Amino acid sequence: MKNKIDNTKLENELNGFLNPVAPSRDFINELQTRLRLKNPVVVEYPDYLLPIILISTGLFLGVGIIWGLNRIFQLISTSGKE
Repeated sequence: MKNKIDNTKLENELNGFLNPVAPSRDFINELQTRLRLKNPVVVEYPDYLLPIILISTGLFLGVGIIWGLNRIFQLISTSGKE
């Protein structure tokens, strides 16, 4: 069964809860001005510089650490053979 809603009853209940507001004339004028003016559109491009720098630094340090460990292991292995 569908519940039927009595529109007049609903309107009477809402009238008890909702009170009309009269905004100030200054507010209306400012709102109209802001709505009529065309806001400038600013397109922001993503900043890729920081991620590129971080990735490059990480790769550089990773290669340096691997190279350094390789040199250390080569020195240890050659000194043990002598």
